[in-house]
Amino acid sequence: MGIRGAWSVISKDPSRFGHRWVLQNCENSKDSQITIVLDGPSLLYHVATSYPTDKSGSTLGLLSPSAIYTGTIEFVQALIEVSGSKGELHVVMDGLSPKEKIPAQIQRMANQALECDAIANSTANGKVSRCEMLPLFAEAAMIEGLEAMKSAGNVRLHRPLHGEAETYIARWLDGDNRQSENIFIFSDDTDFLVYPSCPGFIPFRSLKFTTIGADKCLTGYLYLRSKFMAAFFPIEEEENEDIMPIVAALAGCDYRLSNDKESLLQNARTFIVQSNIGGLRQRM
Repeated sequence: MGIRGAWSVISKDPSRFGHRWVLQNCENSKDSQITIVLDGPSLLYHVATSYPTDKSGSTLGLLSPSAIYTGTIEFVQALIEVSGSKGELHVVMDGLSPKEKIPAQIQRMANQALECDAIANSTANGKVSRCEMLPLFAEAAMIEGLEAMKSAGNVRLHRPLHGEAETYIARWLDGDNRQSENIFIFSDDTDFLVYPSCPGFIPFRSLKFTTIGADKCLTGYLYLRSKFMAAFFPIEEEENEDIMPIVAALAGCDYRLSNDKESLLQNARTFIVQSNIGGLRQRM
């Protein structure tokens, strides 16, 4: 889910929070290594909504595991062709979620089940509607595709036992595993703005494979944590290192707190932003 309201804020004025990003001709670049960290759940959703599922080329979202497998291989292969031998790709999946997030996940699954039921009824009545539902074995199919690509390039799969992908990535970048300063995170999750070790992220939805001259390249939009914080807080970033978790909590996220803590949070939200309605709202 990410920080509630973050996308609505940054999409209104993208240049205020980031800049255009281009990955081109990595083989001839001066960088010794280029590290791309892919948020696994975001990658799965991107594959499921970016590849056509019928002969007309329309993306219905009713993908089979086979289509997920093929789409994963096509995306990773294209990324390898752009990043070259200097590219190191890390795909990080979710582990077991914290107990505070389980109620939100159960509710999300219930909503998906209702949507699948509505789609089935529409299909039975001869109506075809667009949806973005993942097949039952979608994640397993994507992982199988990633395993198949390990021999084609420097592709590594991370499957932590506990915690979400963004938490694992933030800790990984904050530790001794950070071997390159030229690191880019691909994700559609605005939670990456919370972590000081993550300088920013490039949404999958902004990515486009193209060519510049004879070079294969990848373009996107890089949203920076420093620019996001500068837009909301007038003092130096070093003095605000711990402020983003507070912002995320006030705006709202998909973690279920205890009743006492939720009450305190609602009181703080009402006091600070004069409203108990969550979500970021741009300061005028």
